[in-house]
Amino acid sequence: MKAKGFLISALMAGLVSFSPVRGQGCAGVPDENAGAGKTNQIPFGGRGPTGPFQNVRYQLLVPASSLPGKGGTVSSLQFAPVVSGRYHFQLLEVRLAHLKRKTLSTVFADNLGGAVTVLNKSRWYWDIPKADTWTSLPVEKKFTWDGSRDLVIEIVTQGASCSSASPGFHRSNTLKCVYFLGYDTAKPAKSGYGPLAGGLRVRICFGGGGGGLTLFGRGCKGSNGKVPVLSAPSPPFGGKPFQVRASSAPAGAAGLLLLGNDTKKFGSLVLPFSLSGIGAPGCSLYINILTGSAARAGSNGAATLSLSVPSGTVYQGLLFRLQWIFLDPKANPAGLVLSAAGTAKIQ
Repeated sequence: MKAKGFLISALMAGLVSFSPVRGQGCAGVPDENAGAGKTNQIPFGGRGPTGPFQNVRYQLLVPASSLPGKGGTVSSLQFAPVVSGRYHFQLLEVRLAHLKRKTLSTVFADNLGGAVTVLNKSRWYWDIPKADTWTSLPVEKKFTWDGSRDLVIEIVTQGASCSSASPGFHRSNTLKCVYFLGYDTAKPAKSGYGPLAGGLRVRICFGGGGGGLTLFGRGCKGSNGKVPVLSAPSPPFGGKPFQVRASSAPAGAAGLLLLGNDTKKFGSLVLPFSLSGIGAPGCSLYINILTGSAARAGSNGAATLSLSVPSGTVYQGLLFRLQWIFLDPKANPAGLVLSAAGTAKIQ
């Protein structure tokens, strides 16, 4: 019970500060509507664990005319799921490149100019907390768009499956794509079907754009039947306020935004640490706790905090971890519910 007492004590401590921050440098393609368009299971897979859409190589053409400004470093790739759920991949690779040609070719290599693998994960889970909302994939390596050439997003999946019975992502009626089903990285196909008009809707952010967190772990349901959602509209920048949000929390609940720097150990506790033993089954603590900031959810279950970010080049690239915890006496004997956790990187 010491863990329960500590968490509740921490939950009632902290200071609240509010300050709106506007997202910058983002473009939804073909528009910002994450709830529009028909559904496609290509390339992220279907219900699984078998089927025609579990192993895919896919290339999406994003016209330069649909992107903002004069180029920049991609900070976030976001897609528009039609349902909430959890995807699992035996392999997920994402590459960004400039289009080598004037038009998209059916030959995969012909489309990739200066390709960079920005994400490479094996046996990896991707949690989708909410449908019809832009949902980020991690961008772990730097890719700089030159501001003039069309952009190509390549996605390779192996063994993809989803916990939802009807998974998929919203697609456009205009964006072009090329794909190959039943893809085998041991015997890679050189060309695919297409180009077809009906590529995924996508939102791309540059520099200070949206998608400030890479989520990991799983939250647990509150008495409202919903899992609290952790999000941030933009990455943290040195010397600027960093806005962190909660949604789907219990209405009016007191909460604490936990901040840490470790996902393996918290004192003598091995992370993730299940809270089932203190009366919160299905809930886990994913980060160590260095400090916390208190907030209270509104009647709509939403809360917002603005955190101060230190300035100086010494802090650039620094990673820190976040997780929401809320008091919810009706949810379980411990009276606690938690969100998934997230990693933020100071720009």
